[in-house]
Amino acid sequence: MKSKKQLFLFLNKEFNKKLDLDSDGVTNETYGNSSRIYLWGIKKIYGIPRKELENKIIDAGFKVNQNWNKGADSTEVSVSYFKGWHWDE
Repeated sequence: MKSKKQLFLFLNKEFNKKLDLDSDGVTNETYGNSSRIYLWGIKKIYGIPRKELENKIIDAGFKVNQNWNKGADSTEVSVSYFKGWHWDE
């Protein structure tokens, strides 16, 4: 599984952004030993529909939960473990 650092490197290069965990439209959560990055406001921030962004992320080798929050302008990307929100619960 790819890391959060690799995800941000990909997004920043692909969309000419400077995103990180503290950016608007980015949240995270860790469940046990599984970490996820949530991308919100896809159309506004990336300028493309959710499905197109998900396909680009998948093509780059990341795991995307395409069934999460279906119909919303957001997506969930699984990344390797890091001490994200809720890591200690």
